[in-house]
Amino acid sequence: MGLFSPDNGEVRINGQSLALHPQLKAQLFLLPDELKAWDGFKIKTIKTFYAKNYPQFNHDKFDDLLQAFNLPANVKLGTYSKGMSALFGIIIALSVGSQYLMLDEPMEGLDIIVQKKNHERFDD
Repeated sequence: MGLFSPDNGEVRINGQSLALHPQLKAQLFLLPDELKAWDGFKIKTIKTFYAKNYPQFNHDKFDDLLQAFNLPANVKLGTYSKGMSALFGIIIALSVGSQYLMLDEPMEGLDIIVQKKNHERFDD
């Protein structure tokens, strides 16, 4: 991802050097275990950032998934619960259109939100 300078070696994507072809970074997406750096930003701002940096970003998929899981878009990420934030990260990962996804603890915190969603389904 270019977050660290390598001590040695080379990263290649489909046989091409990432150092020589930095545009290939759009084929990689790293979902960290927490999105704390984004807490002060609105969901729409985060979406805009990723859309500008990932040419294959799927706006419809992003919006549909936010709506399917009842995640509000007009708030700052920091207002989301831990489970909501984890789900948002997965939504971003699925929307960027990258060929390679690196996910760090993507399911942490999801149990509560998934249980609530299933509970609401069966109450209807």
